[in-house]
This record gives sequence, structure tokens and C-alpha cells, in this order.
Amino acid sequence: MMEYVSLGKANAVGIDHFCFEMDTASIDDVIADLRRTGIDVVRGPVERRDGTALFVRDPDGVRVELQLKRPLTPAANEGER
Repeated sequence: MMEYVSLGKANAVGIDHFCFEMDTASIDDVIADLRRTGIDVVRGPVERRDGTALFVRDPDGVRVELQLKRPLTPAANEGER
């Protein structure tokens, strides 16, 4: 997912943020890996109805959302039919 914004001095790239879905055991693992590499979490973790997200910034200052989705439960799947 990418969200575009108009170009301006505050955001010369023109992207508000983009998102990656993470395949890992826990959001704590993601945070630990980021800290080991010197990347600061600028927001989060944030609980959402379908998982947990956190935000970092890329070298251009664009927000990068890292999402960890919760596994679907059988009860959750029934509502989608």
C-alpha cells in the first residue's frame, strides 16, 4: 500500500507512507531487529483490529509502516462468508 501526497518542501518525495506486512513471530522481534540495526521506531506499536503496526522513517524521511497481521481464527472466517 502506498499513499501519495502533493510535492512540497516538507515532503519532496511525494509519498506520505508505504507499508510492509511482516512475517515474524512477534512485533517485539521486529522492534529488536530494528534497534540492533540502529533504526528508531517513530510511532507504535499500535494495536489494530487485524494486528499490530509500527512506523519508522526511510532515509528520505518517508514513513514506513511495518504490519504484523494476526492469524485469522475460525470464528473470524465465518463472518466473511
